[in-house]
Amino acid sequence: MSAVTLSSTPELIAEYAKPDQDIFGNPIKVGDLVRSFDLAVLLEDGRIYGMDTANRPNVRVDYIEGKVHAIGEVFLDGCPRYTIEITKECYGADGVDTSDICYGKGHFVHPPLNGTPKSMGGITFGVVAIG
Repeated sequence: MSAVTLSSTPELIAEYAKPDQDIFGNPIKVGDLVRSFDLAVLLEDGRIYGMDTANRPNVRVDYIEGKVHAIGEVFLDGCPRYTIEITKECYGADGVDTSDICYGKGHFVHPPLNGTPKSMGGITFGVVAIG
């Protein structure tokens, strides 16, 4: 079990964010259901921003849910990626399912592997296991 919470440190994030697990210590493998957050970032005060799923006013919700088809087989922009088949998309402040107007169910997306260094510092950690 991970010690990472919604208030953390870059070192703790780096310890747990791995291609085969999320920051909470849950394994991620081919066939698993995951949620990939577009805006997951560690703020300077240690709070994690952008991993909200609540349907509340003034809260931006940006994520897809789907099934992992591959880990690290696709390289885009110089880094290895997950291959995730979308089952649900939520974008915007209201958390509305917009799968009918966005990529759409069945489309494949390729977020960077957890633990990938970011160009502006830190690492990626926005893919988490959900089932």
